[in-house]
Amino acid sequence: MDRTASLDGHSQYRSHNPHADSRRHCWAQSSHDDAGLFPIMRYSPTLRFTVFGAMSYTVFSLVGILISLALRCRYVNFTQASIAYSHLGLYAFFTMVIFGSMYYIRAATD
Repeated sequence: MDRTASLDGHSQYRSHNPHADSRRHCWAQSSHDDAGLFPIMRYSPTLRFTVFGAMSYTVFSLVGILISLALRCRYVNFTQASIAYSHLGLYAFFTMVIFGSMYYIRAATD
């Protein structure tokens, strides 16, 4: 087994058999025991920050849809709720992606 460094600076063990790696990391094949590619986030802080930023952007987009419904719009129309959720969503996405990119740059320079 070779020990090679990945793009984010973490070392990984890879075998000499190219088919073993392709079977283990294939996107098309998944078993029921598998949790997808989420276990990779355990080893990559860059991926953790980026995925959290993307998920928070999605959640705040869904909150925007819920706030804009006519039933709730009548209560929050003249408040700062719509401005607050949009700013929080933007800040969550932007800061997490920026921190993730800082971790990626820091690992590339080490």
